[in-house]
Amino acid sequence: MSSHVKTLAIAVTLLVVAGAPVWAQMPQTPSPPSAPGVQAPPPAVPSAPSTVEGNVRRVDPVARTISVSSGWLGFLFSKTLEVGPDTQITVAGKDSSFAAIQPGAKVKASYETRGGRMIASRIEVLSSQALSRVQ
Repeated sequence: MSSHVKTLAIAVTLLVVAGAPVWAQMPQTPSPPSAPGVQAPPPAVPSAPSTVEGNVRRVDPVARTISVSSGWLGFLFSKTLEVGPDTQITVAGKDSSFAAIQPGAKVKASYETRGGRMIASRIEVLSSQALSRVQ
């Protein structure tokens, strides 16, 4: 039994020695000072820009959102993007408006995730179906 204990002790020692440099390099974030009993909310940091390309499943003009499905299982999975007043919308390389985005249109959109919401920064309408409606 003592050989098992020695083997276990050696294994633990090796793990600690091998993991110490990695642990030491991890960023240490100090907690900001706060009033007693008050917890600060987590900072709302936007994510890195992402893109989605696919077909518009749904357009909600009241909420100013579009649902874009992409990939093999696009009919199951879609991303709902919020379209703000500063979202750039183009059709055939020309500036356009939210009204130009129709269900069934193929789009390529860039967005950031902020507070769990996907905010579109740019939407490019690609399909000829949508082009014929705009012109």
